[in-house]
Amino acid sequence: MDPDRYGPRLLRDAGTASATALRDWARTATGQGLGDTVEEVMATVHPAEDTAHQNST
Repeated sequence: MDPDRYGPRLLRDAGTASATALRDWARTATGQGLGDTVEEVMATVHPAEDTAHQNST
């Protein structure tokens, strides 16, 4: 880890990777009670994700 980058902005470049990982997870979660399609799972998860983001800033 680069000590010059460590701090509040450490993960600022991880947004795209996180979004991709979440979508990949949603693909595996289809049909497991959160929705039958990736879009339905994402729609179920987004409110919780938004709340977590608001509480972390």
